[in-house]
Amino acid sequence: MSATSQQLLANVLQDKAEASEAIQQPLAEAAQSEFKQQVRRMLTYELPAAYVAILAQSDGLDCNGVVLYASKPYYAEKKFVIQGFVEANVLLRDYLPNRDFVYFAESGMDFYRHNLQSQKFEISARVGGVVVKSFDTPEELFDQVLNHMLDNYDDED
Repeated sequence: MSATSQQLLANVLQDKAEASEAIQQPLAEAAQSEFKQQVRRMLTYELPAAYVAILAQSDGLDCNGVVLYASKPYYAEKKFVIQGFVEANVLLRDYLPNRDFVYFAESGMDFYRHNLQSQKFEISARVGGVVVKSFDTPEELFDQVLNHMLDNYDDED
């Protein structure tokens, strides 16, 4: 994980702590391996190291309307808290146009995804799937996810 990503994640976690919001436990190293295998088996996809590095510090994040999927669904007091990565992608792939993507996060307006055809990482509109912004690396995408959790949007977003 880049120094920028580490700082952004630290800021997100600090904001959540200051707001007295729950922070997910880190995904343990042994569980990371199991999770990667599950994703390979269920989605035929190799997880980016940048995503796993975030989960290693907080297994899923929900901040300022942006939700980064966790390794599994989490519930608190019988209420859904954070959706699991595999479960979200299985559900999204039920809709034919979504089968060429792997989704990592969402907000009320956007999806944060990997386009399997172009190999680009994208922010796309939830409605219509129009690409809002495209990146060459997963690190760039996750930096945007974390920035959006901090309400940092550049003029192009």
